[in-house]
Amino acid sequence: MSVKPAGGSQEQDLDKMVLDYAVKIGTTARRENVEKSQMEQLISSLEAYPHHVLCLPVAAAYARRQSTRGHLGRDTSRLVAEAMRELYRLNQDRNRGRVLLGLAKWVYEASDGLRISQTVNSFEEFLQLLAGSGGR
Repeated sequence: MSVKPAGGSQEQDLDKMVLDYAVKIGTTARRENVEKSQMEQLISSLEAYPHHVLCLPVAAAYARRQSTRGHLGRDTSRLVAEAMRELYRLNQDRNRGRVLLGLAKWVYEASDGLRISQTVNSFEEFLQLLAGSGGR
């Protein structure tokens, strides 16, 4: 059973997008055996550039750099870049990026011990996994 929030305002759509990307990034990082410190460094990368909006593509570039160095999985890097691109396209800022990557870290931590063989694509799917009603 899938429950969708009533309405569908732009803010709700953005919040859902943030939650869904956080789940994709966190579960993919867990599946790719990314170290926890790399999740923390992704969040910190948003502070590497002073502009509150341009820091988003900078964080995407940082994720790619870490991937090429073998510190971040290729799929995790791709998802971070995709998420930062979407936030940038929607004229969001560092704060929204921080929320997304912070949630991704929480999902990563909450995924410890779960069997995840493929990317979990939505927050609803992740809740089902946590409740024990779906194996991936």
